[in-house]
Amino acid sequence: MCLGLAASLTLLSFHISADTSEDQEMESELRFLSAERDTVFTASRTEERTDKSIATSTVVTQEDIRRMGARTLSDALRIVPGIGITQTGLGVSAIDVRGVRTSTSDKVLMLLNGHPLDQDLANPGSTWVYDDLAVDTIKRIEVVRGSSSALYGANAMMAVINIITLTPKDIHGVQTSVGLGNDNTEQYRLSAGKQFDNGEAVVHFNFRNTDGAPTTVGQDVNSTLKLPSQAPGTGSEPVQRYDLEWQAGYEGYKLDGRFISKHVNPLVNPYGVLSNNQANQYDNYFLRLSRDWSLHEDLTLSTQVYYDSFSERITGSAPLDPGLFNEYKRQFNTPPPSNSQLTWNGGSDNTRTGGEIQTNYRLSRSNTLMGGATLAEETYADPYYQEYFPPYYASTNNGKSRSRTRWGIYLQDMWEVSRNLHLSLGARYDKYSDFSGVFNPRLGFNWEFIHDYSLKASYGSAYRAPTPGELDLNTNPRFQGNPSLEPEREKTFETGFVAHPIPGLTAQTVYFQSRITNMISLVGNPYGKHYYENQGMLITQGVELETRYDFQGQFHGSYLLVNYVNQNPFLYNHDYYNPSNGNQYQPLNGVVSPFVPRNRVNVIANWQFDRHWNGFANVLYNGSINRAALNDSYLPNLPGYALLNLSVLNRGQIVKGLDVGLTIYNLFNQYYVSPTTNIQFPGDFSAPGRTFYGHVNLRF
Repeated sequence: MCLGLAASLTLLSFHISADTSEDQEMESELRFLSAERDTVFTASRTEERTDKSIATSTVVTQEDIRRMGARTLSDALRIVPGIGITQTGLGVSAIDVRGVRTSTSDKVLMLLNGHPLDQDLANPGSTWVYDDLAVDTIKRIEVVRGSSSALYGANAMMAVINIITLTPKDIHGVQTSVGLGNDNTEQYRLSAGKQFDNGEAVVHFNFRNTDGAPTTVGQDVNSTLKLPSQAPGTGSEPVQRYDLEWQAGYEGYKLDGRFISKHVNPLVNPYGVLSNNQANQYDNYFLRLSRDWSLHEDLTLSTQVYYDSFSERITGSAPLDPGLFNEYKRQFNTPPPSNSQLTWNGGSDNTRTGGEIQTNYRLSRSNTLMGGATLAEETYADPYYQEYFPPYYASTNNGKSRSRTRWGIYLQDMWEVSRNLHLSLGARYDKYSDFSGVFNPRLGFNWEFIHDYSLKASYGSAYRAPTPGELDLNTNPRFQGNPSLEPEREKTFETGFVAHPIPGLTAQTVYFQSRITNMISLVGNPYGKHYYENQGMLITQGVELETRYDFQGQFHGSYLLVNYVNQNPFLYNHDYYNPSNGNQYQPLNGVVSPFVPRNRVNVIANWQFDRHWNGFANVLYNGSINRAALNDSYLPNLPGYALLNLSVLNRGQIVKGLDVGLTIYNLFNQYYVSPTTNIQFPGDFSAPGRTFYGHVNLRF
């Protein structure tokens, strides 16, 4: 009996000890994750605390991504204040920031481990390839709102999104994951990494395939203009992508890169016509060799050289668009045959070769000077576009290959005037061989005027460079480039208040105002050739609010979060194509910019039940959307909607290292519409209804 009692006490002691050990491990991990959210690198190209930075930043950690059950990068970005995701007719997602939205997201700079991804020199922006990036290998996403061209150069206008992936140290073994969902969605990932005595290496492979959610296209250009053609209807946009990333280091040198091959079948063709018979192929890769040097206790040097490649191929067929339909009638005095089809194919190859050097010099314990220089050559090669409409029409246009050189220098001074006052002053000058130079400053302060209460303000400017495809006189038969284009220019002022009134509670309020001038837009005759021109101005202002409460004690790991943005974008001196008024362009002056909501709210509740189970709920509300800049009956406004997403995650209960998650998107099957513009023609896409996604991750 005594032996039995002793054995029982021993087992009980072991059980309590094991539970205590696991609880301590969980507590340590939660403290580490909290610290992950509290630091940011992208805001100043040096690590700093988010609440001490002059910039407005949000960090989405790997743990956040797992808890919400995100499938792609776009899913993860939806919870960031001031960020919205909508579908476009080009088969990619559009990112709107603080009320500014374009179909190519060209006013957002996307980085992968600090490397710029705007490699498509025909159309600016990175969402062509990266909007549906798999999230399993993402360590954290840093989103910095506001002007950042003083640090990063072109496209860093409304936001910089830096995707930071898992390193060999993070993997140190093998990890694999599988995700399955509606519409034959499947995602597979395999990662292998190891650290050696004098080096390290990791490889990530991702595969994603989906039929795409059934989508109702509200209208295409033919139905809009009342022409006899295929009526808009329901279809889907299948996507298949292969993704290989690698990092290898040896004695301080690092070689990293990524290759992505993506195949998309968009529903709407480049001319606004509904078509289920088109295919877009994008192949993208980059290679980078870098090294950090410690020259002195207070002086470091970072160097890198890189090579980027992006190629696109588009093919398809569809009923005639209005221009060809009317031209055929004029030439032959009769409508074209009812089964007539327009076919097309085109593409281009883009490369970028360059390097960068950056130095950090600590002048004193409270003052750090950072500067650098960049040099790159960009090549826009072999652009071509072919259209066929037998027997009447055939066009083959080989655009002009272009190359250009650009260089830039930048300098930033970060000065801790006192323990409570941080100042930052910086500027950058960029020079391109095919247009004039661009100078962009940034300055700001962060002042903790009372313990745990801070006031910050900043001012900066930014730009978007015209792409070689926009400068080329003969990009394709419909869109003529303009060699006289100048960069878009943007200026942002923002001020904010950050408070930590009680342990676990963080509240932030930010007022912003941005002004974009010299906007690059397509103008011209609706039935003739369109060309790019600098015209119009957009002014947006608003408020971002965010409050987060992290529970303490036995509920550590649980939190409540609410963020809200009110955004008010207005267009001035901007031509707008209006089919309901004689198919004419009309000037807009002081009207609300269309296709973005004025209000957006995220409410998030995360509950850590115990060391194994976690529940996550997200309510996303988008306010009503002004779909027509002219507010006429042709495009009535869209009502607001609210979506509820739920996710549950189990970690390590079945097998240590095994995570199992299930996410339900749009639980109540709410019907809503994603407004989109395709070139000058409008169209609406019904967004996905209720969908399920299951995910399994295993670490060896």
